[in-house]
Amino acid sequence: MKSAVPRVILIALAAAALIGCTSHPIVNIKGSPTESGGKPPTLVEVERAILRAGAAQKWQMQTVRPGLIVGTLKWSTHVAVVDVTYTTTAYEITYKDSSNLGYDGATIHRNYNYYVQELDKGIRAQLVNL
Repeated sequence: MKSAVPRVILIALAAAALIGCTSHPIVNIKGSPTESGGKPPTLVEVERAILRAGAAQKWQMQTVRPGLIVGTLKWSTHVAVVDVTYTTTAYEITYKDSSNLGYDGATIHRNYNYYVQELDKGIRAQLVNL
């Protein structure tokens, strides 16, 4: 009769591999242009586009000063916080803080990246409509 130890070790290794799959390198959006082919938008227009995109996706958006919005997204037991910096020519979405997302300085829960990429898409869609 074969020992169950190798099977237990194999199962433990597979479980550890699956747990590791939930962390991915953190995504920051850098230098995304604000122009959509027309005239350059004003700083206020860019700010409003970012605020609309965030609100549409359940981000709590707070203007700190012209050129900086802090976005906070809460889902389940998780919290993600990003800085959205912007000018009339470009914007960036950068990790600021999180809770319960396993951030280790380089990687984070994969859902964080999904939500940041969706926020980026939403901002681009709002900018096109200016």
